[in-house]
Amino acid sequence: MSQKIGIIFVLILVFTQIASAQNENYDYNSDDSYKNADFYSHSDPTQWDYDKVNWDKVDFSRAELYTSSKFYNNIPDDKYENLDYTRVDYSQIKDHNKIDSAKYFQDMGCSSCSLDRGGQNLKFSKDGITHQQSGDSVTIRNYPAGTRYIGKADRIEVIVPEEINELFIPKEDGLTLNSNGRDIIINGIQVNGELSYRQGEAYLKQEDQAKTYIKAGNEATINDVKISAKESQRRC
Repeated sequence: MSQKIGIIFVLILVFTQIASAQNENYDYNSDDSYKNADFYSHSDPTQWDYDKVNWDKVDFSRAELYTSSKFYNNIPDDKYENLDYTRVDYSQIKDHNKIDSAKYFQDMGCSSCSLDRGGQNLKFSKDGITHQQSGDSVTIRNYPAGTRYIGKADRIEVIVPEEINELFIPKEDGLTLNSNGRDIIINGIQVNGELSYRQGEAYLKQEDQAKTYIKAGNEATINDVKISAKESQRRC
């Protein structure tokens, strides 16, 4: 009985210390506060003087950080690799080129996925990546581990690992699937080549007219039938 009382007492003491640390009144104007690691774990990030912040001591796992606009406005470029991208408010990040794609994929549960931005203006979200010019978008959870995403001038190109021979592309995604010269069954249809998808429909684009469904010079084989740009019907 006395042992149980002792355990309860220890637990109460621990929780009291934690609560005390969390409710500690910090001097947000003092340089000494910003030298203390506990300060970054328990103080209010909205009250920080970011000119004094030691970013090597910041606890990036704190949920409170990601609700502070001052935090987003002051993140050093080399600290984007430390962000928890499951907590990030992407609308608060002005330059998405600073987002660390490797850490982003890791936090999204696909550490073996990769992105080649290709110099394109790509936007990130908790769901996936969007091409600002073409409107193409990919939802990361819809694609297998090891998928490569490539930004092109008019699209997002997706290349899945060689061991993947079947794939489903949902209606909410817009992209170009590059099979890399092999057969892949996509949405129940065998495809070999570069084929674009929008709202669940496959199409080939025309390079000189961004809104058409044909792409000059591209071709794909669907169910053993080769389709080229000149054989495809234009659909504006």
